Amino acid sequence: MVRGQNNTDFFVEKLPTLAMVVSQKAPYSLQIVEPKVPLVQNGVMQLKVVATRDEGFTAPIKVDLLLNPPGVNSSREVSIAEGQTEALISINAAGNAQVKDHSIAVRASAAVGNGPVIGATPFSTLKVAEPYVKLTYQQAAIELGGESAMVVGVEVVKPFEGEADITLVGLPNKVTAPPMKLTKETKELIFPLKAEADAPPGMNKNLFCTIVIMENGEPVTHNLGSGTLRVDKPLPPKPNAPVVAEAPKEQPKPQEAPKKPLSRLEQLRLEQKQRL
Repeated sequence: MVRGQNNTDFFVEKLPTLAMVVSQKAPYSLQIVEPKVPLVQNGVMQLKVVATRDEGFTAPIKVDLLLNPPGVNSSREVSIAEGQTEALISINAAGNAQVKDHSIAVRASAAVGNGPVIGATPFSTLKVAEPYVKLTYQQAAIELGGESAMVVGVEVVKPFEGEADITLVGLPNKVTAPPMKLTKETKELIFPLKAEADAPPGMNKNLFCTIVIMENGEPVTHNLGSGTLRVDKPLPPKPNAPVVAEAPKEQPKPQEAPKKPLSRLEQLRLEQKQRL
């Protein structure tokens, strides 16, 4: 069926039977390594796909999700490299991704002989869940060449064990903040900020935090935002302000001239004197 303007039928062809063909076995098979953790809203995941190759078959195998669940996107440019057996498909969930257990499959295509041979994995389950953590950002400001801090409020929605890594992402060039740790008891985080003197001034509104929580030996990765950082130029000095004289710099002490080495005759005389 082909539809035209206003969703009207433009071309329709009815097929009373479904065509099917029996072909030779594909020289490969594919399997999804089912995740042990959920994909959270505003989160990312690397989905592992493993290929079993027939002996002698080494061609690249292109892989992608057969159908993305609602609110989930996945990379379409992934291949299992020539001679290799594994690949990772990057998938991410929007903030409104449907929370439920979804059935997913991965489609595969590889060049065999004069054309492609297309296959697919069995269905696996991808669980989409709500974030484990919620963050609230306080607007921060910093002067060029100075130091400041960004305060982030933390609400742990689903308690987790151990420590999670949290990184402030999206800082402007030459402004830095160290990574920090997060636990289920954390209520607030304070990121120390440091700006170099030649950092670009202006308003930065796209800051977010990447949180990696380990569960069942696998990462649950959140990307939660958004924060704002204003980078200011230092204020000019006030008019008629007293000029503070610079402290006199300490003059370096002159280095002693290297001693002149003794001549051979002087060395012999010194040795003779030391024997007496």
